[in-house]
Amino acid sequence: MTAQFTVDARGLKCPVNWARAKTALEALPARACLEVLVDDPRSERDLPAAAEAEGHVVLAVERAGGHIRILIEK
Repeated sequence: MTAQFTVDARGLKCPVNWARAKTALEALPARACLEVLVDDPRSERDLPAAAEAEGHVVLAVERAGGHIRILIEK
């Protein structure tokens, strides 16, 4: 799935990167897909868990080029 929106949170640690993603998700229409780019290793586990706890659907968690790409559907 292709994301319609991107949050580049590389260089930010958890939970700051989740706060940025959450703010972006709140502004998106229902069923929109958000791509979140992170490089904090904890985010690979923690960010998807936080998104799902808020009722969002995590579509993918992928490692690519030294960072982690997380796709979340609102």
